[in-house]
Amino acid sequence: MSGVNVSSEVHGRKGPAVDVGSIERELAQLWRMPTVVGLRETDIVPTRTSVLNLVVHSSNATIGKRTGNIINELAANHPSRVISFTATSDPHAFDDDIDAHVSTHCHTASGERFAECYEKIEIKSPPDSLDELPSLIVALAVPDLPTFIWWPGQPPLHDQRFRRVALVANRLIIDSLDFANCSENLIRVAALCREVGDECAISDLNWARLGPWRSMMSQFFDKPECNWALGHVTELKLEYGHASHGKQNAAQPMLFAGWLASRLGWDREQIIANGNTHGVCSTRDRNGHTIDIIMRDQEVPSHYNGYLLSATVAARHGEQEGTFEIARVGDDLTTIKMTATLGENVVIEHAMRSEPPNLSQLLLRELENTMAEQIFHDALCDAEQYAATIYFRRNS
Repeated sequence: MSGVNVSSEVHGRKGPAVDVGSIERELAQLWRMPTVVGLRETDIVPTRTSVLNLVVHSSNATIGKRTGNIINELAANHPSRVISFTATSDPHAFDDDIDAHVSTHCHTASGERFAECYEKIEIKSPPDSLDELPSLIVALAVPDLPTFIWWPGQPPLHDQRFRRVALVANRLIIDSLDFANCSENLIRVAALCREVGDECAISDLNWARLGPWRSMMSQFFDKPECNWALGHVTELKLEYGHASHGKQNAAQPMLFAGWLASRLGWDREQIIANGNTHGVCSTRDRNGHTIDIIMRDQEVPSHYNGYLLSATVAARHGEQEGTFEIARVGDDLTTIKMTATLGENVVIEHAMRSEPPNLSQLLLRELENTMAEQIFHDALCDAEQYAATIYFRRNS
C-alpha cells in the first residue's frame, strides 16, 4: 500500500468562531496541489470519493492520537470526510486565528490504477464546546451523506446539550467499556435512546463485543434436547473482569443479562435486590417463576478490565436439570470454552481461540448502516433496570 498525503493549516478570522468557508476553500486548494496531481504522472488517478461523514470527538490529545491511527485504518474501507474535534484545556481555543488543520490522504494498493482518498478536518476545541458542535458538524459535513459521530471515552450523557449533538447524526457511536460510573451512565444511555427516538440510531461498541457470546449462547438451544431449558431458567451467573487499578465496569454482564431477559420475556418490572449483596438480584420469567441473577467481578490483567469472562445459565424442570456455560479459560484468557450438561451428561463441549476484537473491527461494523438495532434497544431497556437496582443499592 502506497499513498500521498498533503495537508495545510487554515487561517480564518480571529474571534470566537470557526471560519467554515476558509476550511472548504483550503480543502479545494489541496486537490489542486502538485503533490496530489503528481499521482496522475504515475498513471494513478486520485478519486475524491466520500461515502459518509465521520465526526470524531476526543476529550484529550492522547485519545485524539489513538483515534487518528484508527481512522487511517478505516479509510480504505470507508472513504469519508473525517471531522475531528480534539478538546484542549484552553477555553478560548475557538478564538485562535488558526481554525483547523486540513489534509487529504490517498492510498493505492500495488497494481491498482485508482487511489481512494479521504479528507480530514482537524479542529482544536475548548473543553466545553457542546453549544457549538451541532452547527459546526452540519456546516462541515458533506450534504446528502450519512453522518456518524464516534465519541470515544466518557460522553457527557449527563448534559442535556448532548442530545442536540446526537440529533445532527444518523448514528452516534459510544463505548460503555469507557464508562466511569457504569450503572449510572447505562441508565442515561437508555434515556437518550428514548429522547432521540428514530432521529438518531445509538450504538455501543461494547454491545458489538458481545456478539460472539450471544451467538454461542443461542447455539446451545438449537439442539432439540436442550431447548426445553429456555422456559425454565432458574439462575444466570455472569463473571466479568476487574483489573486491580481499573474502573469497576459491569456494562457487558448487564447488557448480556438484558439481552437474555428481553429475548425470553423476563419481567423487567419485577427485578428486586437480594439482601445486601452487591451484583445480585432476581426477576421472574413469563410464568412467574423466580430467576436469580448474579454478577461477580474477577481479577484480570488490565486489558480485560470490564470484559465478560463467563456466562452460565442453569435450568430445572421436574426431573430435568441443565447447565449451559461459556467461559474464557487459559492463562491468557484467549480461549473460549462452551459446555452444556444435562443431568450428569456432557452433551456439548467445544473450545475455540477468540481474542477480543480491536476498535477498527468494531467500528467497521457500525459504519455499515444507519438503522437502529432493535435487539440492542430491547436489551438496553432491560439492562437499565439491572443498572438501576445495582446503582441505587450501592449508593443507599
